[in-house]
Amino acid sequence: MNFPQAFSQLGLDAKSPRRTAMERFNQIGLPTRKDENWKYIDPAKWLAPQYQLPTENKLNLVLHNDFAAYVVIHNGRFRRDMSNLDSLPAGVRVHAVRGGMAGDVQDKDGFFFLNSAFSNERLVIEVDAGAKVEQPLEVVHVTEDSMHSASQISLRLGARSTLKMVERFVSAGLAHSFSNRRIDAVVNESAELTLCQIQEENERTFNINHVEATVATKSQFQIVTLSLGGGFARHNIHCQLAGTLARTSLHHLYLLKDEQNADFCTLVEHQEPSTFSHQLARGILSGKSKGVFNGTVKMERKALQSEAVQLNRNLMLDDRAEVYTRPQLRIDADDVKASHGATVGQIDDEELFYLQSRGIGRAESVKMLAAGFAETVFSNLPDVTIKKVLQEKTRAKLEFMDVGSII
Repeated sequence: MNFPQAFSQLGLDAKSPRRTAMERFNQIGLPTRKDENWKYIDPAKWLAPQYQLPTENKLNLVLHNDFAAYVVIHNGRFRRDMSNLDSLPAGVRVHAVRGGMAGDVQDKDGFFFLNSAFSNERLVIEVDAGAKVEQPLEVVHVTEDSMHSASQISLRLGARSTLKMVERFVSAGLAHSFSNRRIDAVVNESAELTLCQIQEENERTFNINHVEATVATKSQFQIVTLSLGGGFARHNIHCQLAGTLARTSLHHLYLLKDEQNADFCTLVEHQEPSTFSHQLARGILSGKSKGVFNGTVKMERKALQSEAVQLNRNLMLDDRAEVYTRPQLRIDADDVKASHGATVGQIDDEELFYLQSRGIGRAESVKMLAAGFAETVFSNLPDVTIKKVLQEKTRAKLEFMDVGSII
């Protein structure tokens, strides 16, 4: 797709900030495998189709929503008529504003600036200070066939507030599409945000997901990412622990089959003393799929008495599958605790034998063990309803995964 040519068709004002983002894109271009954070999967293949810019059209899909309050973003645009805002919990406000978020950050890749250039609005979700929101809010991103869509969400939690939000990414058809999403979250003092993202688009889609989170003093940010769909799903997650006693938990699960690709590129920055992070990424791969975990934890000079744990584990159900794991620590502070590790393995033969000795078939035994392996990723989620949704979607995906050379 020729992005500069498509951008020129938008007819934007010469002073539009979106033009600044496009100029930055024109300077750096698209990432390639020569870029350190893109060395394992080349995105060029996924940009070969001729995508179209979004138009106002009817949604040809019946949505199934797991929660009462939900917001629909269709081809990158907020659709109030498809959303249910009447059930919004007290203390939560949702509205769309023209113009996207800033796109002049220098250390981002070309896809970040494309998002800023092609997002013509942003969805703003605000939680009042002191509001304890128990009911989860669901945001559903729907992309039609052949579309290139970009969307942005600005999420702001007031001091001492809590929010649980579930984001789902789905396809309206079975053809190629390219979706470029960004969410910026600010978690103010003593607030708690739980964000669950479920990628379940069809296997011909290219999905870029940017998450930027700033966590203030005594606040907590928990993100659970479930990557099930897409031909290539890229997850860029950047979390800044910007206040003393700030905490973050980043848990990721990628279940890949056939020729699916998932790539997690994460950065956690400990910027202040006594900050804490825990990151767990687990992958289950079959067929000729490919998974990547490229995670960095950075301890800055001020981050004294901080702690970080980072672990990536991968379960291979087929010897044709590939996984690349690169956990990294960058420590510039004294008096900190930090650990990282990675494993790649197969089903334990003794556990498999035990289940088979109980009369369970070999293929079913493998899937049961795989489900147990995946369970750890969301076992600490406090919300029972969200946890149940993640468990059901995980088990459904495992049913369609070929255990390949394990059998």
